[in-house]
Amino acid sequence: MERLLDSGEGLPYDIRPISTFASSCAVVATLNLYSLRWRFTLSRTLSWLRRLGWKKWLLITVPIVIILVAVVLVPSVYYYSRNRKPVDYSEALAQATATYSVTYQSGDGLNDNTKLAWKVIENGLREDSQICFHEVTVYDPYPYRRVNTFLGSITPRLGTEEIWRNQADLRVVKKISLETDVPIVHTVEITITYSRYLNYPGWPYHLGDNWTYQVLYKPDSSLQKPWTDTFQADVVSDNASVQVGDSKYECFEVVHTLIDTTNPYPSGTGIGGTITEYWYNGGKTICPVKRVDSLSFVGTEIQTIMGDAPLPLF
Repeated sequence: MERLLDSGEGLPYDIRPISTFASSCAVVATLNLYSLRWRFTLSRTLSWLRRLGWKKWLLITVPIVIILVAVVLVPSVYYYSRNRKPVDYSEALAQATATYSVTYQSGDGLNDNTKLAWKVIENGLREDSQICFHEVTVYDPYPYRRVNTFLGSITPRLGTEEIWRNQADLRVVKKISLETDVPIVHTVEITITYSRYLNYPGWPYHLGDNWTYQVLYKPDSSLQKPWTDTFQADVVSDNASVQVGDSKYECFEVVHTLIDTTNPYPSGTGIGGTITEYWYNGGKTICPVKRVDSLSFVGTEIQTIMGDAPLPLF
């Protein structure tokens, strides 16, 4: 009989639900107790706040509002106002123009082809005590590129770029580049200065020439600190052949290798990455005939001139 009572078997009704009902009652009682405690705590808090008076209320709420405005509202308005559009240089008069077909493959599924025109809109400008010509870019359409950042991999869109290049020896002196569709900050403008050219041979190049230089990047966003890249350039050929349509150009092949950087999050391959330029060896031009960039982005970008290589007008 005891075994039957323990198991509930053989009885006219099942006594096991009684224990389940008791457990449910205990849970409900516990929840009610917590609810009473919460309401009691809330009531005490409201009573305490009422006793403070409006002056003390202000002392508490004003700092909170100021913090919210400083931390949330001001940055939001600031970064919204940075949603700038690239400058449209398509109708700008040019003293010389070089047009390129541009292909890009990230290696992880992003392929982006576009057309790029470099236009010399001014010459004889003094920049950092050097006489330069001023070039600008015209993209059709603006391309997307995959880059690495401290936020991880992102895909901004390239905007316009300006470049100041020494008219006599073709050294880059300064660049200003714009990126759009950037997470959080919308647009980033980067001022890039080139300096400390060591052993630069001048124009024209010769097989075996090599030199080093530094590049300082200053983004106009507080989320990215300035950084410095150090490059070594090597002229590895003085007759590299580049086929452009029905034309063939013999070129100086110059490999620029990143040998050091202060950027903890390089946008592309980082140290060891290269940018290879092919400069027409038959005359001084405003841009290389071909450029292969396996450094600046994730993957590789190739720029190849379309039509004849333009000679400078200065």
